[in-house]
Amino acid sequence: MPQEDQEIRLYEMEYADGRQARIYENGEVMHSAAYTEEGCHYDLVFDYMKTMNVIFDLSDSIHDILLIGGAGYSYPKYVISRYPDIRMDVVDIDPMAYETAKMYFYLDELIRDFDLENNRRLIPVTDDGRHYLETTEKTYDVIINDAYNGIVPVVSLITAEACRTVKSRLRENGMYVINVPGYKRMKKSKYMLDVIASLQTVFRSVIVIRAAGRFAGSYTCNYIVAASDCYDKAEGMLKYDLNDASVITDENAESIEENYHV
Repeated sequence: MPQEDQEIRLYEMEYADGRQARIYENGEVMHSAAYTEEGCHYDLVFDYMKTMNVIFDLSDSIHDILLIGGAGYSYPKYVISRYPDIRMDVVDIDPMAYETAKMYFYLDELIRDFDLENNRRLIPVTDDGRHYLETTEKTYDVIINDAYNGIVPVVSLITAEACRTVKSRLRENGMYVINVPGYKRMKKSKYMLDVIASLQTVFRSVIVIRAAGRFAGSYTCNYIVAASDCYDKAEGMLKYDLNDASVITDENAESIEENYHV
C-alpha cells in the first residue's frame, strides 16, 4: 500500500466500532473506508453514509443514481450490492479514484461478484461534477453530492445556479442529496444554512437530518440535506432558521468558500 503522497494517505486502523478498517485520507479528512474482514467489504463504515440511506425511506422508485465524489467507492459498493435494480454513475475529478478503489477498497471484488463489466450497473466518469451536470444528457432519480476540496465541500455544486442545473438533470420526484459538515449547534452552521437557502431558490422542500454518529467531545458533525419538490417529511428531520442565511451564487461562491471553516 502506498505511503503518504502529498496530502493523500492509505492506511489501516481499528475504527471507532472496534473493527479493522482500511482508510483513504485526503488532507485532514477520511474520504473513504472499507472493513477488511471477509464478507464485510461492502458494508458502510461512515455514519453519514448510513444516514444518506434516507433516500430509500423517502422513495421506493429509485433506479438511477448519480454520485459526485467517488473517492474509494464506499457508497456505490453498498448500493450495488444491496439494491439489484439500481444503477449508479460515479463522477470523480481524480482520474485515479476508480483504479485506487479497485486496488485497495475491494471494488474489483464488487465488479466480479455483480458482473459489472457486462451489465453496466456501475459507470465511472472522470470529470468535474459541475461540468458533468452541465454537459450530460442523462437524468437521474437521485443526485448525491459528496464532493470535497480537502475539508471544504465543492461550493460550485451548491450555488443557486448549480441547483437549477441539478434540477434539470433530475426526473420527476427526483432528489438532490448533499453531505454537509457543520456544527452540532445548528445556528452556528452558517454554511449549511446558506446551502439550504440556495436549495430553496429551486426546490420546494429541503429536509435536514443530522448524521448518526459518535459526537462525544466533538462540536462538529455531518448533516444530510435532501432537496426535492415532493418529499417534505423524514424521520429525524430537523427544524432550521434561515433568518441570517444567504443564497450562494456563482458570483459570491469564491468568497464564501474562503471564509468557510469547521
